[in-house]
Amino acid sequence: MLSDVDGHRARSRRVFIAHTSELGRFPERHSFVAAAQDAIRRAGDLPFDMTVFTASEHRAAEVCRRAVRESDVFVLIAGFRYGSPVDDEPDLSYAELEFATAQAEGLPIYAFVLDQRTVGPVELFCDGTNCHRQRDFRERLGHSGITTVQVDSPDRLGLLLYHALVPPPGARAPQINAIPAGRMVFVGREDVLAHVHDGLVGGRIVALTGTSGIGKTSIAIEYARHRHEDRYDVRWWVRAGDPESVPAGLARLARRLDLATEWESDHAAISELRRWLSTRDRWLLVFDGVAEPEVVASYLPTGPGKILITSQSRRWDGIATTIVDVSLLDRPDSVAVLHSWMEDISDADAAQVAEELGDVPSVLDVAAGSLLTRGVSPAEFLDRLTRRTSQVRQQHRTDSEQGPATRATWAIAFDALADNDPTAMDLLTVLAWCGVEPLPLSVFDALAERADVLPPRLQPLATGARSGSLAECVRTLRGYGMVVLALDKSTVLLHRVPAGLLQARTNDPAHWHAAVVRLLRHALPFDIWENPAEWEPWRRLLPHVRAVTEQGRLLDQVTEDAAWLIDRMATYLQTTGQPREAEPLFRRAYELSRSTLGPDAPATLMCGNNLANNLLVLGRLEESAILVKDTRDRRRRTLGADDPDTFKSEKNLALVLSAVGRYSEARALDADLYERRTRRLGPEHVDTLSSAGNLGDDLRALGEFAQARGLHQRTLDRLRAILGDDHPRTLNCADQLAEDLAAAGDYQQARSVYQGTLDRRRRVQGADHPSTLTCAQNFATALLALGETAAAVDEYRDILERRRVVLGDNHSRTRDTEWALARATVALR
Repeated sequence: MLSDVDGHRARSRRVFIAHTSELGRFPERHSFVAAAQDAIRRAGDLPFDMTVFTASEHRAAEVCRRAVRESDVFVLIAGFRYGSPVDDEPDLSYAELEFATAQAEGLPIYAFVLDQRTVGPVELFCDGTNCHRQRDFRERLGHSGITTVQVDSPDRLGLLLYHALVPPPGARAPQINAIPAGRMVFVGREDVLAHVHDGLVGGRIVALTGTSGIGKTSIAIEYARHRHEDRYDVRWWVRAGDPESVPAGLARLARRLDLATEWESDHAAISELRRWLSTRDRWLLVFDGVAEPEVVASYLPTGPGKILITSQSRRWDGIATTIVDVSLLDRPDSVAVLHSWMEDISDADAAQVAEELGDVPSVLDVAAGSLLTRGVSPAEFLDRLTRRTSQVRQQHRTDSEQGPATRATWAIAFDALADNDPTAMDLLTVLAWCGVEPLPLSVFDALAERADVLPPRLQPLATGARSGSLAECVRTLRGYGMVVLALDKSTVLLHRVPAGLLQARTNDPAHWHAAVVRLLRHALPFDIWENPAEWEPWRRLLPHVRAVTEQGRLLDQVTEDAAWLIDRMATYLQTTGQPREAEPLFRRAYELSRSTLGPDAPATLMCGNNLANNLLVLGRLEESAILVKDTRDRRRRTLGADDPDTFKSEKNLALVLSAVGRYSEARALDADLYERRTRRLGPEHVDTLSSAGNLGDDLRALGEFAQARGLHQRTLDRLRAILGDDHPRTLNCADQLAEDLAAAGDYQQARSVYQGTLDRRRRVQGADHPSTLTCAQNFATALLALGETAAAVDEYRDILERRRVVLGDNHSRTRDTEWALARATVALR
């Protein structure tokens, strides 16, 4: 019972605690239930019990069964009292019902039974009505096949439960290998590989440095994937050419390890990953293509694991314990590389080709893969190279990064590919315009119904022929030595050097850029606001969206599509808890659409409404009010008063009115909007229910607590039935209900609802999301009102630190937290 079989568990499991009410009250200093909750949270999991659902007591048995079924772990604390009978099964207590449900569902069960030595008040033991039932239940537990543990104090319970939930020291991590496929054949570099190995054995961080194309990435792949794979349980590759890819890559590892959900922010996921890595020693992280140390310095985790970095920069003193400079291949190794592609090439011819190509490994691979293995003799290749190099020198006299031979070799290779396989060449061109990150091949699956957005030769890749056409194109590109394929074959990467060269040689760059913009627009979902089910495609393709929308000079052909992408990218960032990062994107999308399509275009008004909402979240109320009024008026005039888009602007206007304290006006607008949405969209539509929740907030602000609570309770019941307990809109309404309880002075019940919602928010949205932080602050305020001052101070401190990162030092909510912390600290003294 008290161990994890494989030593690895998912973060933030839902742990249901079954208990009778007195165990949540006694001992008064620190109850048994409080000790269990503390142990569960300390283990990184989420505790909850039926106190979270007190507002729905009329259906408690149904909610109870569902809550247990939705749990990951079940904890039973069996005392001496039998507890309340179930409404529709009076011969059964709720604790027994919960236990029976957990058994039927096959959940892991940790059962703790209070023994006779337990000390406490008479209320902890006395049950004159049902003491025989509880005695029978305790006896049945002993014969149920479930291991039970006797405890006599909350401290003992907390200690045992914590050790039951946390993997034992020294437990092995899961086997994860995300090292990409390397060169077709790896030759030489034995001395460099030995230096890398010695550096990682004797230290923690090794930096491989050298010029572009020198082979740093291939060496890292060879070491991590083939030479020393048995030394590491976790081998993870982080593409670092784009600085924003570093946190995204680390967050992907956190999710792969089940340390974070798909819905949590990258910042929250990385925090959990750093904590996990600090306790493990058999892991290797590879940061590939780091421009400068500052890009990764703040992300390098501590702990006994190892880190390998590839970079053109040599400024790694003070960070890397070992720096290994990678030089050009020795001539014998260059000859061996060419022999690995062509067994029949003579040593003399191979040496001459290597001489002309400067012994650069990546260029040798391209020359061999694209030409020498395809019927072009070494003499013919050298002749082509001489002529093309002369042209390159005339066209690129000041080029400092890529030598003429490198440019010429790639140009010859592009020509050969275009002649031999035009479809593969078109795919390579798409990759070149998609940015420096690997492109998920699944992007073509999403275009099954819109293959027409692709260039003609690529349309079969999205029309049911992926298993043949797409795979064949990728094999061709890899056979030419041009791309790197992920280990699981899910993504393909074109190095930034050939990508840049291919972009520069494209005859019609606007055409190809437009094709990629349209590809991404039609591959990505629109409905992402508070809709976690649609976030994953955006997370995977976000680097590519950033890359194509930053090409300002090429957006003229696809302005509307680009504005759509920029607005949706900003919406994704805001809804996942990054409003500051979203603001300039919202503004750019609005201005781009307004200047191109006009101020009254539906796309412009959508962008304007979304910008106004983000400004409201950022506390910039005056700006938000001006923009939302303008958007509302234009939508009323062009779309009509009862258009769903007009409703959205009116909802935002009501939120602004409420934010500036004009509650009566907000109430009138929300009441009217609720009625019109009910008539137009129906009473069960999520937008209608959102208006109901906002109207309830207005009622509370005006002191009508009972009406607000009733409206929020009915709305919450509907949202739970339609969207489920974990949906952000359901959580919003649960927070609203808790605020009603707190405003009416019922802090104990408000505390329970806040706690349950906060646990769910941290799991669903992440600890740093603005909505999570608002819920946490309300929870801390309830703790303070209940006299739990020390706990409130701890919560306020954590909230303040996170709000400073997410919202900034000057945001009104950050200042609110500073004030609340100061007040609670004074009370603590």
